[in-house]
Amino acid sequence: MRTVLQVQLRQQRKQEKKEDRAAAKEAAAAALQQQLRRRQQAISDGQDQLHEEQQEVDEAKSSDSSSSSSSEDEALDLSMSTRKKPLLVLLAANLEPTVTPGGLTDQVHALRAAAAAAKVPVGVVSTRNVLKKGVRLATRQSCVCIIDAQGAEPLLQQLLRLIVQQRQQQQQQQIQEEKLLQQVCSLALSGEASSNAE
Repeated sequence: MRTVLQVQLRQQRKQEKKEDRAAAKEAAAAALQQQLRRRQQAISDGQDQLHEEQQEVDEAKSSDSSSSSSSEDEALDLSMSTRKKPLLVLLAANLEPTVTPGGLTDQVHALRAAAAAAKVPVGVVSTRNVLKKGVRLATRQSCVCIIDAQGAEPLLQQLLRLIVQQRQQQQQQQIQEEKLLQQVCSLALSGEASSNAE
């Protein structure tokens, strides 16, 4: 009698485990699909924004046909520079900390947070003079945002090339992860369908 009850309990536990696994697979597949939808939506939103910016530039060109070509070139250069993602933000290490709200310390913290959110690397150089020489500025600066390597020292240009290569590798890795997520979702759904058929 005990063995029959034990066998039934084991079978019941196995069935519960199967149901729990199936529920976990369904939840994981749903979460992966939702994450994939969010990523695709973010990508399409970014493409829509670039398309809208290009239309604005085109409209500005057509409406300003009477203006000189140099002002059109400046407007185009300005729109292109605002569209480019910064390659690097450089800070001088010899900044004086401030305790007043909204002072330099708060601005540096806000800058670092914005750079982290945009996935832009932040570099630190020893002094403002080194920063001035590195990016070939006329005056000393405490903070510089670099959009391209043109006019920079050779060592800094090499660093910027490495940053660009790393970004490309990260983009390729992200594409591979998205493909893997799609495969996992399809496998989870096919596994769910086969377990339901049993």
